[in-house]
Amino acid sequence: MLHIHFTLSDIDSMAKRNKMTSEEIDAAIDRIRATYIEYEKKYDGAYFKVLNFEDRYIQALRSRINLEMFIKAEESAIIAIQKKIEDDQKETRIRNDKTFTKKVDKMIDDFQSRIEKYDDIDFHPDADAEVRHLFGALREFYEKYWIPIKQVFPPMSDFVTTKKINALTDKLQPFAVSSRNRPPGRFDEYITQVMRGEHPGIRDQAHRSLLTDTAIMLNEIYDFLVSIRPPYPDDAFVTHEVDPSANPSRFRGNTNLEVYQIIVDKLLAVLRDFRLEELRKR
Repeated sequence: MLHIHFTLSDIDSMAKRNKMTSEEIDAAIDRIRATYIEYEKKYDGAYFKVLNFEDRYIQALRSRINLEMFIKAEESAIIAIQKKIEDDQKETRIRNDKTFTKKVDKMIDDFQSRIEKYDDIDFHPDADAEVRHLFGALREFYEKYWIPIKQVFPPMSDFVTTKKINALTDKLQPFAVSSRNRPPGRFDEYITQVMRGEHPGIRDQAHRSLLTDTAIMLNEIYDFLVSIRPPYPDDAFVTHEVDPSANPSRFRGNTNLEVYQIIVDKLLAVLRDFRLEELRKR
């Protein structure tokens, strides 16, 4: 807390002898007192103490000093305290800005470390790093996790489930399956939008659009998966009936339920790593 302190000699030295009427002096004292009361409440007593002002005022009356100079000294002190408050608030803002910057930097670093777990597929020089890693994540999910899903839910077990899985496969493939040495259709569309743009905002718009479309598609798959359960949960996962490109041998020894959970967990990890979990249907 900043303390107001001045001696009687300080007050006398400030005298300019411009006489105020007693009414003007009383009004000035009341104004200063009201300022202290207001600011003490506003700043929780950190800078202003009305009782300290009252003590100084009583001392001035007992010492019969020039009240005009006392008033001027108090007004100057209030201005000095207000300047002190401004300086303190500025320092606080600077500290907060530095803290916020550190938090943002950490968030960026954490995000980078999460997406860098996935393959960086350099499918075009104009593709952003996040987009390249997203392509890698989607391709991995499709080839290593989505293809085995049909063995967890055999076609003959539930026609409705099989139909939905096929429909979701059709939605996933444009994001994960390349064709004729070109990236998947949705990523090809992204590059076309980026190259067509005549100002920087086009790149950002294409980026956001791709992420939104990806989020909608993946969240639909996730919502479907968590709404169903394998028809034969305790049966051993049959690896030899799965496309070898999916590396099904890593599931050897797992039950259908365990493989199902591995697939769901992988999808959820992709959603969270790329911050897609909260982007739902428009």
